[in-house]
Amino acid sequence: MTVIGLPLAIGVFLLDQRRERRNEEDEVYQLLSDAYNDFLRVAIDNPDLHLRSNTAAVDLTPSSRNACS
Repeated sequence: MTVIGLPLAIGVFLLDQRRERRNEEDEVYQLLSDAYNDFLRVAIDNPDLHLRSNTAAVDLTPSSRNACS
């Protein structure tokens, strides 16, 4: 019984660990994707911030300053 049970238990444990690791990677990917979507939303809603250019925005309105924070 131990001859079959121990390798089976090790196999189940390894599969469970692999599945857990994959779920954690998917969660990290989803968090990064959400953060990037939030950044794009701010960049599109506030073109005066020049978030996608190499030059800094000079004259920001108070509402634009709040969008940066």
